[in-house]
Amino acid sequence: RRPGESANVFALMEDINDKLKILNYEKEFCSKRHDFRPLTRIYFAIQAKGDRERGEQFPYFANLLCWLLKSLGLDFLEWNEFDDPNVITAQIVEQLKKLGYNGDTTMTKLRQGYGEAVCLVLDFLCNKLLENRRFKAGAPVHHAILEAEEAAVDEQAAELGDDAVEEEVAEEEEMGTGEYEPAAKMPFLDEDEDKKVQAILESKVDPTAWKLELERVGPKLKYKTQPGSKEWRTHLEQSSKHEKLIQEQYPPAKLALEKLSNVLRKAVDRIQTKERHINKEFEHHGDKFRKKQKKINESQTK
Repeated sequence: RRPGESANVFALMEDINDKLKILNYEKEFCSKRHDFRPLTRIYFAIQAKGDRERGEQFPYFANLLCWLLKSLGLDFLEWNEFDDPNVITAQIVEQLKKLGYNGDTTMTKLRQGYGEAVCLVLDFLCNKLLENRRFKAGAPVHHAILEAEEAAVDEQAAELGDDAVEEEVAEEEEMGTGEYEPAAKMPFLDEDEDKKVQAILESKVDPTAWKLELERVGPKLKYKTQPGSKEWRTHLEQSSKHEKLIQEQYPPAKLALEKLSNVLRKAVDRIQTKERHINKEFEHHGDKFRKKQKKINESQTK
């Protein structure tokens, strides 16, 4: 590819797939990750159709890149679904510069998880790893193609000519010894049977009975997805991730809650102190009010 020319992403993706198979990525990478399947021929060439598939392209790219870099002996953080993709992309660009990669390292192009920039990066790392493992492609072996033997020519027939050959064929047909015989005539249907075949098919089933039968059998024909045998493994992995996350987030959250608890406790103490002070200051006003209220009640009863 000349500088400045755009690469053929489909051909490039096929090369990447072949190189990854040479690197035995299906056993060393895919078999250890149950959520990643072997790549298709156009996986990173174009954007995936479904929302779920589009969301899986960049994580697959980041994990595959991590495996390639670690295979080259470089220390690279593994992909975590809670990490910021922009931070991961920035680390990818930094590692590529250390390896001397001169291609397009625009973060937005790498962040989308597909396209020319992604394929060029993967192709570069595959070539690096193949060189590191001292892999060399041998020259192609071309097997000798045997020339088709020419059909033997009947010298006698050639000497006799076309007319003699035609006469010989005619004699064989008359005697019934020819190689090909006329095909036997196919039996034809009677007129009544032919009309029955060509007639329009009409159902004699009662529509009401048909609907009742459909309501009875319909629910049984619905397909119910059975939980996969690997569902427990997924739950176990999710539980491990959540436990790790809780252990990381619990200490700072505990400190923050303790500080908030101290602040609230001090505020409640101040409120109670102020309340006692108010009750003490206005206690005589309360006594006056109760006495007047008592006099009013006595006057009303009289």
